[in-house]
Order: sequence, then structure tokens, then C-alpha cells
Amino acid sequence: MEVEGNIPIQLSVSVLGPTAFRVGVPTTYTIQVENHGNTTAYGVPLGIVINTQNIESITNISINNNDPLFKY
Repeated sequence: MEVEGNIPIQLSVSVLGPTAFRVGVPTTYTIQVENHGNTTAYGVPLGIVINTQNIESITNISINNNDPLFKY
């Protein structure tokens, strides 16, 4: 058996989805967080900022997740 050396936490974040959205049309974005190291990253904060000139056009935001370890 060979023991792998410690690789520090190396987080990357990707946002997948359209660059713009239209009023009244549901739009889905996927935020993918990956750790390329082999050290577990606990309690990593994630902030989401929505930059728009018409905040009233955003009537609903939902967060869906299939990871049982994810808490929000």
C-alpha cells in the first residue's frame, strides 16, 4: 500500500449558464465547487451576488442540491 502525500485544498468555482436572463423566463445556473487537492475542505462559504439594474424582475430564487453534506 502506498500513502499519497498531502495536497493542500485547491478550490475552484464555476458558474454555468447563460450570460443574461429575460424577465418572465425561468433561467437556471449551476454553481460547481471543486477541490483539486486531497485534503477535505469543511465549511467553505459561498456568496452569490446578482448584479442587475432591475431587481424587481427577479421574483424567485431557489437553491437545489443533491449533496447531503451541503447546508444552506
